[in-house]
Amino acid sequence: MNDLIVADFYDISGEKETYVLESFGIYYGEVHGYFNAYSLQDAEKLNYPEEYYSFSNATPLFSYLTEEELVTCARNNGKITLEEIDKVSERIGKDNDLTNVVYRYDRRNK
Repeated sequence: MNDLIVADFYDISGEKETYVLESFGIYYGEVHGYFNAYSLQDAEKLNYPEEYYSFSNATPLFSYLTEEELVTCARNNGKITLEEIDKVSERIGKDNDLTNVVYRYDRRNK
């Protein structure tokens, strides 16, 4: 649970998409394996591949969990299943009126 964050990404037209990412140390991976990403704060220190997406703000996933979900997670020693993550992600999408589309971000054109 501690390695999971929720981050917003923007496509070329400025549309916002929200995804759950897992930390892999120096980069993040979308929980379904759709893409890899990095924090813009880390971009100055490391040279990420062009196909990685970037994000500027992120929030820990546990901030979006209900009391019941937090209790369930605590009972499971802080672990959360992909199915449970999908439910939270769906709720975040409905709350923010978002769709679940993966965009390709080209850093060279920004």
